[in-house]
Amino acid sequence: MFCWFQSAEELLESIVTLFPATHSEPGTEEHEATVAQLRAARGSAIAFSPELLRTFNRILSDGSVIEWWGTFDQLCASADQWASDLREQHRLEEETEDPSPEPPIGAAERDGFAGFLEGYGL
Repeated sequence: MFCWFQSAEELLESIVTLFPATHSEPGTEEHEATVAQLRAARGSAIAFSPELLRTFNRILSDGSVIEWWGTFDQLCASADQWASDLREQHRLEEETEDPSPEPPIGAAERDGFAGFLEGYGL
């Protein structure tokens, strides 16, 4: 499932405050400990980093996994293997002439790709 945010800072705060519910029951000591671990790991970060992603996934490993994070533009064009695989999957489902992950998602494909993402993982 994809979740979109207005900024990296909003995403990071949502991970700290909402994702622990996938790991433990809200209001329990375990839940509060998970929130505290995530908040400490986040520190003052306001941007995406691979190190922070790995740390969050380690803390949340019992409840959820964040496969990828970034902007929609990055998802459309990133050379990252996961993003490339996702573009290829979209093109296969759309039965495009060339289902490869390259070239990046262009303007003509963006609405279809966004629609694909709305149902991804559900």
